Amino acid sequence: MEVRKIIIEALFTFNRDKVLFLRNFLPALVTLLVIGLGLYAIDIESKLSPESKEFGYIPLIFLCVFAFLVILAKSIVHTHRSFILSENASIKELFKLTRRDFRFIKKFIALNIVMMLVGIVIMAMFGKYLIELAQGTENQVILFVIGLITTLMTAFVWSRLSIVLPSAALDHSLSIQSAWKISDDYSAKLFIGVGLLPVVTDLIISYLPSFDSHIYTALIALVWSVVAIIEIGVLSLIYKGITEDQESMV
Repeated sequence: MEVRKIIIEALFTFNRDKVLFLRNFLPALVTLLVIGLGLYAIDIESKLSPESKEFGYIPLIFLCVFAFLVILAKSIVHTHRSFILSENASIKELFKLTRRDFRFIKKFIALNIVMMLVGIVIMAMFGKYLIELAQGTENQVILFVIGLITTLMTAFVWSRLSIVLPSAALDHSLSIQSAWKISDDYSAKLFIGVGLLPVVTDLIISYLPSFDSHIYTALIALVWSVVAIIEIGVLSLIYKGITEDQESMV
């Protein structure tokens, strides 16, 4: 299927089942709300009782971030399964952590470690020249192009390796090395549908007027949430096509 049709199908599916997809992220939203209220209450308590023992905020913040990311990963797993299998998880299933969720988190961590290594390799190969070029000019256009090129290079690698995520969500066994090999014939689709979407979104938002407002911040967060769901959908549908092609070749 053409990437344009895949993107349209992801948009159509999201629009048709938007309540389902937004519900998939209910645990992440509840977790974020609880964390926010908890930290706010602790902050109020510390201001009301300044003589009390100073609380260690940094460990608590790290713990809260970790808990939120775990629940967010679970929401992403359900979203992949909703796009590919049309799965409608119950409220209990949405909040119950399973081995599948932890396998997904393991793949996600491994993917990010690989991407860190890719970033190091890119900087080792081109960093010297890019830094010299950036230091030798004050032209904002050139600086923008340098940043865009490095971003696109990273996005290309990420888009190809990211098929390990829907694979883990479906309980398939796909290594990062195998993902790179299998995605070779689908690199253009993955780059356009998965790699470019957040880059283009970020570029558009960066040129919009910015306002110091909670409503504006909430709207931007909502836009990014919708974009993330659409990107998950495009990735899911491309992976579904890859698995169907692989099965037809057997």
